[in-house]
Amino acid sequence: MTTYLFDAYGTLFDLNSAFVEISPGIGRNAGRVFEHWRGLQLQYAWLANVQGAKESFSSCTQRAVVDALSNFDCYSEAREIAFMQAFENVALYDDAKAALEQLDRRGAKLGVLSNGDGPSLQKLSEKNALNDLGVEMISVDVSSSFKPAPGAYEVGLKFSDTDRSATTFVSSNWWDVIGAKRFGFNVVWLNRYQTYWPKSVKMCANTIQYLGELAET
Repeated sequence: MTTYLFDAYGTLFDLNSAFVEISPGIGRNAGRVFEHWRGLQLQYAWLANVQGAKESFSSCTQRAVVDALSNFDCYSEAREIAFMQAFENVALYDDAKAALEQLDRRGAKLGVLSNGDGPSLQKLSEKNALNDLGVEMISVDVSSSFKPAPGAYEVGLKFSDTDRSATTFVSSNWWDVIGAKRFGFNVVWLNRYQTYWPKSVKMCANTIQYLGELAET
């Protein structure tokens, strides 16, 4: 049986989808606030890795929301709440459900390996009917580290229950692809927006532009 593990945010779930709705309430700097927030969210998670601290991804996310809004002088409690609600209700990319359905029909074992908290991932699964496809939502919060630390991918390997090289990991985040590759997974970089792989980093993955390509191979 072929196993596919997917990153969640930015790969299956469109972070931009929900934030379009709250952008008017943030103002003209909404795009810059969002970009700053996403950077801080990841940095706080990675800092927890380095420090060996146990912090939930929801906590990292909320801290990033407060700091991003504050750094652009547009913080309010109402905006913080709206931001967090938007994050909890992101939608699937248009091509995600069809691709998962195709892989499921082919008998693939499907999982989502994410830094996100278990309850948040389960909420997204129920909202988007991923349970119907047998997609397992796997949070790294059962380990002591966030991706791209090796311990995070170990959680995915336990779900896969096969050799590392027999598991295909798909992510739109290059740093996540590298982490999974170093762990030993077969990796695919989902480059939706035709961005550039860092020139100083050796390309280590097959590249696709949309998820349907997985089912075409």
